[in-house]
Amino acid sequence: MNRTQLKVKAICIITEILDIKMKGKEVVYISGKVTGLHPEETKQKFASAEHNLNNAGYYCFNPTANIEPDCDWNLAMRLCLSVLPMCDYVYLLTDWKESKGAKVEKLMADKLQMVLWHQTNLPF
Repeated sequence: MNRTQLKVKAICIITEILDIKMKGKEVVYISGKVTGLHPEETKQKFASAEHNLNNAGYYCFNPTANIEPDCDWNLAMRLCLSVLPMCDYVYLLTDWKESKGAKVEKLMADKLQMVLWHQTNLPF
């Protein structure tokens, strides 16, 4: 994915999120460790969180469902950080503190005064 493709993808995702929000549904950004883990393990961990959040009535932005595992880290973070402010909540997986990217996402969420949910504190 090059920068132009990244920008187009970000616009498409943001447009989808805004459409979901216009329908009255809240959006949760899922944040956790990706780098250094096996792609299938990572995909399953994020998919499980997404499934649980969807069952609780939320729409989710799941980075692993939107970014290829071989995408350059900087490009992936640019996409993620462009989407994050459009979301209502940030859902921090238990391993978020082990991730440079998730720490950046949490910092941005804190600065934007977004509501943070910790996986260990929620029933879903």
